[in-house]
Amino acid sequence: MAGTERNRSEQEVILTAGRTPLASLEELTEACLPTLTARLWATCCWPATMAEGWKIGDHNFLIAEVRPDPQTCLYVQFWSEPHESVDAEVCSGEWNPGAVKYVRQQQREKIEALGYTVGGRAHNFQKELQIETSADAETVAREVLGIFFEVFGYRGQWPLELKWHQGERAEHEPVYSSVTPDDFAKLAAHLGFEIEAHSRRQPVVHLRHGKRQFLAGLDGRVSGGNLYSIVVLQASLTSPRAIGDAMVERINDTVPFVHVSRAEPQALVLSLPLRLDGGVTANWMANAFQHWFAAWRACERLLKSPRATQAMKAKRRRPAGPTVH
Repeated sequence: MAGTERNRSEQEVILTAGRTPLASLEELTEACLPTLTARLWATCCWPATMAEGWKIGDHNFLIAEVRPDPQTCLYVQFWSEPHESVDAEVCSGEWNPGAVKYVRQQQREKIEALGYTVGGRAHNFQKELQIETSADAETVAREVLGIFFEVFGYRGQWPLELKWHQGERAEHEPVYSSVTPDDFAKLAAHLGFEIEAHSRRQPVVHLRHGKRQFLAGLDGRVSGGNLYSIVVLQASLTSPRAIGDAMVERINDTVPFVHVSRAEPQALVLSLPLRLDGGVTANWMANAFQHWFAAWRACERLLKSPRATQAMKAKRRRPAGPTVH
């Protein structure tokens, strides 16, 4: 079973609006630096390895913002993923028209002097940061407060709010790394197949999909139980004519991931192994079945194609070319 979903959002006001304007950047820093540093470090701090608590696609973001009026938001935001540089953005007003009156030419020059350049879809001011320690986080937090005070003209007249989110790109679904014959039969039935026959003790399940009959043989037995980590789908294909080695080779070269072998002069066995070790979902299995039937149909077309038969005959008649030494 997949782990707990990583989807958490919070927000807090770290400075309420005051009647008396802040007299200096130092006063703003004294009031807000500890909390802003802690939230920024929590956003950018990742364990050393995946085993210690993160997975590919995990991400955090933090937004520090003030709202002079309902149509205006002035913000500095950060996006962090495990062991990557941190993306920082300062609003430019390009997608936030209310901010334009606070970010004029003089303010743009101050932002650019801090190493930011305009980029991205929103045309915000951007730069990459390395925040690898809590001391780094404090340095960046000081810069953020400086942007609010010296660029946006913030003097505590509006609430200063932090919003942060812990998210992920992974999906949470049941995962199977091994199955019993009964498990696989239930899963196949869930995906819309008819179960012709199966035994809880014998590692073979006979299935039907429309007019197509095939079997699933379970292999790769896991020690300690009736569990298997490999499922091999198999079907028989017949041809109105004898099937030569060249045709078998042609099918194996043409249809990816499946294997065909000759069972009789006019019959082939088509097989597709599905490895479950490492974990697969029901959706993965459904996609594997789609590929299985697509490969099955492709093999049938090749067996029935007059052109393929003629090409195989021509290949057998073609004289060998010169040997290069």
